[in-house]
Formats: sequence, structure tokens, C-alpha cells
Amino acid sequence: MPFHSLISADAYRDGGSLEAVFRTSAGKIDAICLKANILSHDGIGKLYSDAYWFRDESDQHRSFMNSLSSRVIIEVHSDAEKTLIAELNAFLANPLLEKFPHPTESPDNRLDIVRKLAVEIPKREHFDPAVHREAIKRWQDNLTRR
Repeated sequence: MPFHSLISADAYRDGGSLEAVFRTSAGKIDAICLKANILSHDGIGKLYSDAYWFRDESDQHRSFMNSLSSRVIIEVHSDAEKTLIAELNAFLANPLLEKFPHPTESPDNRLDIVRKLAVEIPKREHFDPAVHREAIKRWQDNLTRR
């Protein structure tokens, strides 16, 4: 179901995980979440990994994001990823924003988060701390040399 309007969008303080919540053309609520993994203690380096599409299959709109049955894991380079990116880009071509409950939140900021989702989801990679440990160490060493 195509995204009709953007309800909310957030970047979280866990290192930059992203979330956008949409109302679909059928009136359901869908949420897109992209997990950030911090590569350093200063929080500057991060790697996006897991992406999830929470789909509200009920008419209740109650806490569906807590239900694993509503969660679709978006695999890298999958058909689901292509569908999601196409829907995000179609929304961005003609965005409609619902009134946000927090008056201090900027509409531009919400759209920037959706744009970032559309760009970062196809670029993400699997994050395994054991595998990335050496890359993280090199990255941190490069920072200390500056």
C-alpha cells in the first residue's frame, strides 16, 4: 500500500537510528526503522545495518510496532528493499505531512529523515562487532592521528 502521508519521523539518540511513520492510502499505519550501530565511543562513526518495515494489518492502530508478527525484515538487495525504496521515493516526489503533535518539530527535518532512509537503506550492510572490530580500531586510530 503506498504511503499517503507522513505522521512522524525521528532520529534517535542511540547513535542515529531512524524511524518514519506513515499513513498508507488504505488508512493503515506503517513504520520504517533503520538501526544505527556506533563505531566509536564519541558517536561520530556509525554504520547502518538492520532495516524493518512494521505494517499495521489491523484497524486498531494500537501498538502494532510491539508485535513481531507485523515486522518485515528488509534484507539487503531484496525485492522488499526495492519495493520500500520505490514507495519512499514516490512519497518524496509528492510529500504530504500530517500535523505533528510537537510544535517545535520542523517539517523539513521530518522530510530530511525520510530522504536519509531512502539513501541509506540501499547502502547499509550487516553489522557484526566481531567482524568489524578491526575496521573500528583502524577508524579510531585514524581519528587519534589527526
